[in-house]
Amino acid sequence: MREAIRFIINIILLGIISFSATEIGVKGWQYYKADRTYSKVEEFKPAAENSEDEENVVNDENEDNYKKLKEINSDYKLWISIPEFAIEYPVVQGEDNDFYLHNDFYKNKSSSGTIFLDYRNDVENDKNLIIYGHNMKNGSMFNKITKYKESDEFKKGKMKIIENNMEYTYEVFSVFVEDESSHELKNKFNSSTEYDEYIEELKEKSMFKKEVNNTDYQNIVTLYTCSYEYDGARTIVVATLVNE
Repeated sequence: MREAIRFIINIILLGIISFSATEIGVKGWQYYKADRTYSKVEEFKPAAENSEDEENVVNDENEDNYKKLKEINSDYKLWISIPEFAIEYPVVQGEDNDFYLHNDFYKNKSSSGTIFLDYRNDVENDKNLIIYGHNMKNGSMFNKITKYKESDEFKKGKMKIIENNMEYTYEVFSVFVEDESSHELKNKFNSSTEYDEYIEELKEKSMFKKEVNNTDYQNIVTLYTCSYEYDGARTIVVATLVNE
């Protein structure tokens, strides 16, 4: 009887081990596919007329990169770059905030999804561009923006947005963690007063304090990703435009 029970337990344990190994293998393959996809897409990083990086200035070799990205995916809107975190991704905008959680830049199913703008954003006119991305455990997508919860990274935090062959620099001024249901991200404001109050609210919520020089906070970018402090936690990073 004991031998039979021991045999059954061993079979169950082998089943659990096999299932876990399969899950790990599948997850690893998904990460690999996503990394290959975005390594390929990064070759089409758009250049800018005003870039400080000579390698990223528009020339004959890369002037059509914007067009190539639009041909691959007509939902492409802009490019986000945070070199210190190896973040180099195209940003798309779908008809809702669900599709690109589960599909890559080529619109194929992917657990990594795509970095995407809130579907309600007006890129040309809104003061606050809200950008979502997964916090992938292999360090990809928006995983590393959680490092802004470290004081040193927060103090030096900057990012670049490339839109319509122009490069814009933004400096981080707020980082905080909130429950997904408790924070209202705003991209529409009825008055300048309402917008100014929103900026002050973001500063008050921040884990660290920093006044950004040479800016009036009139244009901001909000990055949003999952966080693991508790169920439903989200890390929110906000940066203000520091050059025109």
